[in-house]
Amino acid sequence: MYLKLSHVQKAYSGKEVLKDYSFCFSSPKTYCIMGPSGCGKTTLFHLICGLEKPDAGSVESSPEKLRFSVVFQEDRLLESLDALKNIQLVTPKEVTGEQILAHLSRILPPESLSQPLREFSGGMKRRVAICRALLAASDVVLMDEPFNGLDPDSRDTTAAYIRDMTRDKIVLFSTHQESDADLLDATICTL
Repeated sequence: MYLKLSHVQKAYSGKEVLKDYSFCFSSPKTYCIMGPSGCGKTTLFHLICGLEKPDAGSVESSPEKLRFSVVFQEDRLLESLDALKNIQLVTPKEVTGEQILAHLSRILPPESLSQPLREFSGGMKRRVAICRALLAASDVVLMDEPFNGLDPDSRDTTAAYIRDMTRDKIVLFSTHQESDADLLDATICTL
């Protein structure tokens, strides 16, 4: 399985964000996309999963129809629902509530599992967004700054969970911290 970008370019209102970017991401492997703010990391993810089209160049894959799950910069959760219900919205029907709760218990305090997300801290919401993406049916997982808002202990626990859940996938994540790449044993790709 691979995902190949060839000479990809993207501009907004005449301002070039990505210029002639080429890379082949293969499975199973984790890649850390690093670069300064505004260099095109989020745009790259949008192009890869088809939310936007490149102005030039191509994005191709084998197999042709890959399934993507995404952790966006914003968590995109329903604050009035609890973590279980948020995840059930995107997981296949064969994933039971008990299975989801077992996954959540690996990365969240047990007392939080029955609370609505509006009562969660930012770091707790981030972990729910990560769990949701990892339990969705996918071949490729894209995570835009997944460790934002996590304290060091939560970061380590969440990284172990991500590594465990993505052994057979292509994983791309963005960060500003090289130590995050080490947490996920990732190959660093700079933009």
